[in-house]
Amino acid sequence: MGQDDGMISEVSLIPDLNFGITVLSNAEGGGAVRAIIDQVVDSYIGVAGTDRIAQWSNRAKNNNSLGDSTDDVIWKIVMQNKIKNLSVNPSLYTGMYHDNWFGNVEIKEIIDKLRFQSERSPQLRGNMYLYQNDTFLVRWDNVQIKADAFIKFTKDAKGMATGFTMMSASPKTSFAFDFQDLNFIKTEKLPSK
Repeated sequence: MGQDDGMISEVSLIPDLNFGITVLSNAEGGGAVRAIIDQVVDSYIGVAGTDRIAQWSNRAKNNNSLGDSTDDVIWKIVMQNKIKNLSVNPSLYTGMYHDNWFGNVEIKEIIDKLRFQSERSPQLRGNMYLYQNDTFLVRWDNVQIKADAFIKFTKDAKGMATGFTMMSASPKTSFAFDFQDLNFIKTEKLPSK
């Protein structure tokens, strides 16, 4: 399966039956694609009586509902932190960070806010909001990117950030955002490109 914003594709092969199917879609979410594949495979192997479209539609609705409630809880915590006036010292986190695959990111302070700015992916820039302890939530400036992410910092004995990892904040985030595979290390200067 391949997926990105606005498109999804899947190839299913059943070698024992010398059968394969490819579905390409200009929609988000895999429910419709899986429903088509499952319905065609059912028909090919003689399975009757299961409405795969209804099955995957219900699954997608449940997943969206779960994602919406998860998003609501996360942003409620962020807003409560703002109301309580919880804050951190931005200088503990600012600096240049590098991941061998993703490249360079600068965490900088702008008007008492932390900002995430990717060098290689300029669409991945946004404000960071305190979630809890050394974990922040980043919301991208580009509202078309529906992939809010957690940023979890590691610190040294003096309390200075030494690196961070990321993970999707919502179960609705496309798996094309491989945040969980990133491991940023703080650098004194930018690694050469």
